[in-house]
Amino acid sequence: MEKKSNFGKIVFILIIFIIIILGILIMKQSGMELLPNEGNTEETSGAVKNMMSESNIKNEMQYEQTNIVEPVLKVETSNSNTTENTMQESNGYFYSQLGEDAKKIYDAIENHIEEMKTGNYTIDMGDTFQELLEQEDGSARLEQAYQDAWDAINTDRVDLFYIDSSKVRLYTKQTTFWNHSTYTVSIGPVENSNYFAQGYTSKQMVEQTLAELENTKQTIVSQLTGNTYQKMAQLNTYLVDTITYDETLNRTNTRNIYGALIEKQVVCEGYAKALKYVLDAIDIPCVIVSGTATNTDGQTEAHMWNYVQIGENWYAVDSTWNDPAIVGGGSPTHAMKTAYLCKGQSTMQKDHIPNGKVSQKGMTFTYPILSQQDYY
Repeated sequence: MEKKSNFGKIVFILIIFIIIILGILIMKQSGMELLPNEGNTEETSGAVKNMMSESNIKNEMQYEQTNIVEPVLKVETSNSNTTENTMQESNGYFYSQLGEDAKKIYDAIENHIEEMKTGNYTIDMGDTFQELLEQEDGSARLEQAYQDAWDAINTDRVDLFYIDSSKVRLYTKQTTFWNHSTYTVSIGPVENSNYFAQGYTSKQMVEQTLAELENTKQTIVSQLTGNTYQKMAQLNTYLVDTITYDETLNRTNTRNIYGALIEKQVVCEGYAKALKYVLDAIDIPCVIVSGTATNTDGQTEAHMWNYVQIGENWYAVDSTWNDPAIVGGGSPTHAMKTAYLCKGQSTMQKDHIPNGKVSQKGMTFTYPILSQQDYY
């Protein structure tokens, strides 16, 4: 009788144990297991927002975008002898510096640009990041890769201005069955919304805008003649002569190529992107540089300009500062228009400091090494 009693106790304990295990599995299946970032309510760029469903956990990552507001170069008209106040292809230049995970995100976006013109297309990346998300810090690393990928593609591809990357999300979905979790990833809009930049409402509107820009670009290109330097100088003069610096800083297209080449009123970011947009079309290597600059009033603020390649050497071009605000009115002289045209490190280090940052939370990119001396 004692043996039967002990056997009954063992069976009872086993039944209780099985019930507990099943309860744990049911809790996991219903999405009650927390992600590594669960409970983090701190507002940061790229902050993770967790969304539970009956059978999975979704994780949403947001891209941070930094707006550049730079000091305007001012030149006194009374000074008639104004002086300067003082590798690889450019397409994909920033892509080449990304880690492998960020490159996968960049590739996914670039391979679906046509579909993203709808403003609400979702890119399905499947289980691309399964191995990464199985790691303890996988979610944080994927979040960083997402930020870095957008920083790179927004700098390499100045023609994607119709997409507001801060409205695009990277979603991770975790499904747990028994003791194994499967992670799938997608890139798409916020629910019931779109990721069009302000002013854009349809794919047709995007395509009309791009066609208008393409025609303008081809017209400009057809007027550029001579060697690399001469073409660059002509393009710089065109931008200076046709663009007005946006003193309001709040125009819809003030930071993109449409604002520069069609509306003709932008801040430094628009000048820099317009220069790259045209030079890319004629295969002159050009990259956008982010950093700070100090103007004649002693103001130091965020700024954007370009590095361009002539032969084996790289030089700086700042078309914004080649289009200075003339105190008392008037037009810039030829010397003013070329003050920051194809300059070397000896000139640029006086008032331009690159920092490699596209956004505060993104990676620090590197730039080509400038020639020590000016081109001329």
